[in-house]
Amino acid sequence: MNTRTELSIAANSRSALQAFYMAEAGSEEARSRLAATAPLANQIPDNTPTSVNWAAFVGTSSECQQIGYDPKNGNHFLYPRLTLVNLDYVTSLRHLVSSGGTVLLWGDSNTDGIPERNTTIGNPIYVINSTGNTSNGTKRTVTIQTAKVPPITTPAALYTKDTVSIQGTSTNVTGIDGCATTSVPGILTTANVVQNGHPLIYGSPQAIVLDPTINLNVQGMIDQFKNYANYSYRDTSYSGKNWGSPTPGINKTSPSSCSDHNIVYISNQYSSVSLNNQSGCGLLLVEGDLSAQGGFSWYGMIVVTGSVHFTGGNMNITGAVISGSTSAIDVVGGNVHIIYCSQAVKSQTDILPPVILSWAELFG
Repeated sequence: MNTRTELSIAANSRSALQAFYMAEAGSEEARSRLAATAPLANQIPDNTPTSVNWAAFVGTSSECQQIGYDPKNGNHFLYPRLTLVNLDYVTSLRHLVSSGGTVLLWGDSNTDGIPERNTTIGNPIYVINSTGNTSNGTKRTVTIQTAKVPPITTPAALYTKDTVSIQGTSTNVTGIDGCATTSVPGILTTANVVQNGHPLIYGSPQAIVLDPTINLNVQGMIDQFKNYANYSYRDTSYSGKNWGSPTPGINKTSPSSCSDHNIVYISNQYSSVSLNNQSGCGLLLVEGDLSAQGGFSWYGMIVVTGSVHFTGGNMNITGAVISGSTSAIDVVGGNVHIIYCSQAVKSQTDILPPVILSWAELFG
């Protein structure tokens, strides 16, 4: 009797564990199919991201009807499972809706650089419920809340939290979007801007904005992305690293282009990081100060907790620069061009997998 009881308990425990793993597999499949990098044929598109009635289902029609799928509802969409092994799960995806009846978004609504749940800006938050089933009828259900990573908050082509010193007639900082039409100020700082030598600064609605209320949490911004880094360092000097090669525009003041998406994380809070004749594409995250000289080019975002010094040479930064301290641009002469490009900013987070905001197992 004891042996039969123990075997029965073991079998039930094994079935429950199998159902749980299948439920997790279903939730992960759904999350991966929301990603922009998923193969087009496998993606679960969301053409009505503000609709409270949108829902997608993964499984057979009969299975999905048991969890709310209505074939006659134009807001419901059915997709087959992708798994090639014998896993039995059924999954639903819906928008997370606020108590006021609007879709909740994941984005930076208070302009501090850190996304949060809100109803005004960002990407929709999805609730994914996935139920795994075993042959003996055991069921387990997990639920996650997930959202695509929103673009990095970019209030200007060059943002600093202290004084900007910019000089040289060949220096160009422009917030006029070089890739689309979402222009920003050329320079936004919480302090002031010192100009020498008639540098060229453009932007919209203003070229230069002094606004102490825009207080980005630069360290927090780096913390969001440093665990995604495919290059991590603690050295003080770099040159010749293969971080990507931007293709120059038609002239020095034109935006570059690049299809590479790297995340370079340099942690050196107690010393200045020096880049010499270096180029790259993606996110450049620096904890500490950053000094670049020579033929420096970057396509994407540069986020630095400390000060930024661009000390001459032929430089083209297509995207934006965020500094947690001071910035000194073209301090010894040269051709320095910082060109805002919304696509260069947005594409760096588009490729990241949707972030999991919460996870729970449902019982009952």
